[in-house]
Amino acid sequence: MMAHLIKQSPDCHGVIVGEAEPNKQHYLDELKSLQKQLNLDQNLTFTGHRSDIHALYGLARVTCHMSNKPEPFGRTVPEALATGCPVVAFDRGGAAESLQQGLPEGLVEPDNIELFAERVAQLAENPPMHIHLPKEFYLEEQVNRTLAVYESLLQSH
Repeated sequence: MMAHLIKQSPDCHGVIVGEAEPNKQHYLDELKSLQKQLNLDQNLTFTGHRSDIHALYGLARVTCHMSNKPEPFGRTVPEALATGCPVVAFDRGGAAESLQQGLPEGLVEPDNIELFAERVAQLAENPPMHIHLPKEFYLEEQVNRTLAVYESLLQSH
């Protein structure tokens, strides 16, 4: 996707945040090999583990969620949206459900890498004026709802 994006927006720089789990090190090695193969050494940075992800979302023009399989509700999409950072993701799984609520224009047909790069370029160039994230996506609301379930169970006994 970065190789396609660089053609449209030569000044962009991708940042991949997070460490590979011990059993996934081969995947990280594949990504770094692909980085060299596509000559993206100057356009892509692997940060490893970071505890300041909120700050990184604040610096990013767009967050990309590129899972190649449907995943359950994850934190990446709503966290980025909550900071005001637009997100582009394939239209499947939990990422799609979050984006349908918060920024539907960030959804891209699954596995269409060219369209993904195009959408990233569009949102980076023209950021959305408003990102709506329902209150149900925020931690406080989720905690309150969980506690309400426990309280109702305690009261029924």
